[in-house]
Amino acid sequence: MRRLYLKIVLAIWVVMIVSSLGAGTIMRMINAEESADQVRAFNVERFLLPSVEAVIEKAAGKSERELITLFDRSWLADRKTAFSLRDSAGNTLLRHGPEQILSVIDGPDSDDRTWQHDFVHDGQSYSLIVVPRDRQHRRPPIPFPRGGTAILLVLAIAVPISVLLSFLIARYLIRPLKSFELAGTRLADGDLSARISPSASGRGDELGEFANTFDHMAERIELLVNSHKELLRDVSHELRSPLARLQASLSLARQRTGGAVDAEMDRIEREVERLDNLIGKLLTFARIDSKQLPVEMEPVNLDWLLADVIGDALIEAAADEKNVVLTETSELRVLGDAELLASCFENIIRNAIRHTPPGSTADVSLLAFEDDLSRCCVSIRDRGEGLPEEDLTNIFELFRKFDDQGGENTGSSGIGLAIADKVVKLHGGEISASNASDGGLIVTVCLPLAD
Repeated sequence: MRRLYLKIVLAIWVVMIVSSLGAGTIMRMINAEESADQVRAFNVERFLLPSVEAVIEKAAGKSERELITLFDRSWLADRKTAFSLRDSAGNTLLRHGPEQILSVIDGPDSDDRTWQHDFVHDGQSYSLIVVPRDRQHRRPPIPFPRGGTAILLVLAIAVPISVLLSFLIARYLIRPLKSFELAGTRLADGDLSARISPSASGRGDELGEFANTFDHMAERIELLVNSHKELLRDVSHELRSPLARLQASLSLARQRTGGAVDAEMDRIEREVERLDNLIGKLLTFARIDSKQLPVEMEPVNLDWLLADVIGDALIEAAADEKNVVLTETSELRVLGDAELLASCFENIIRNAIRHTPPGSTADVSLLAFEDDLSRCCVSIRDRGEGLPEEDLTNIFELFRKFDDQGGENTGSSGIGLAIADKVVKLHGGEISASNASDGGLIVTVCLPLAD
């Protein structure tokens, strides 16, 4: 990830540089007044004071007029420095320089912006007031703190700046990862139309390339899955015609043989019926999965529906010396398609009967949530060996077949629970599987109650 690596390096570098410059600027501002005073003291000692003392020494023994003339032609005048010469009474004898600068001498902050030198000439006291060039336009000093307080001030400003910049940079780098997470979650939940947002896929770095690759992968998966669904639906539909002809031929053959091979014919008929039932389930699953099956949502009495399904299932269970019992029930109604819900619970109950040993009972219970009055749950429990924990999340996948932990093959087609899963999700519910503590598998279906 060279480009992304470079962005991270540059981001860290920018944060460090900006924080350092900010801290340095504050420190310079703190020390600016002290440094300026040192420079001015050096200029006064090195240039101003020697030139003023030279004029005073040159004017020794001369009149006041000549003193004024010497200052008017001095080094100060040549340097275009603004200054004023006053006598002991405060009378101005000489004003040199622009008037707007000389006005500083009479201003309220003249002590901070001027340099004054008092001297005696011919027995008289005089004052020379100079406005140094570096003080002509100086603003009043900012009262910055010193010492430990200054360090705390630097930290108080530098730390928030660096945190803000780091947050913005991290947000820029992490934002596309959030798009990846959302798109990946949607894809994992079965939404094959999930794509990464254009803001992430349009980036010119490795994250943008990854986003484009992810979108291409999602498109391929969507195409393959849709092709698989269409193939499953088409094959299941096409098998119905030869199966119908096979049933007709079987009936004709039974008549012609006159009962000579009834045992073989009965076996063929059972397998044909099993194949017909399997194809019917495949077509139902394909229609539900492709949302082509019409769904009529209406209030359904769930307790009545379960009683009807269990009544039909008892016939199959009794043939194998098994039983199905509705252990708990409540008068609850859900909003849904009665035929689809019946198919859902029929598949789950038949699966429970299949895994329940002879002489045992599969239990069905219908209860409302105690902590959520908007939902109810139906639990179907068999008396088998249960499943390994790692297989519980895969039990509702199409064609996923599991044997009991005891190793017995139950002959499941791996379609019934997949249909149940699709029907429950179509009704806005949830389905899950868990092992009972004392043995057996529990399949729980939770559905929203009708208003």
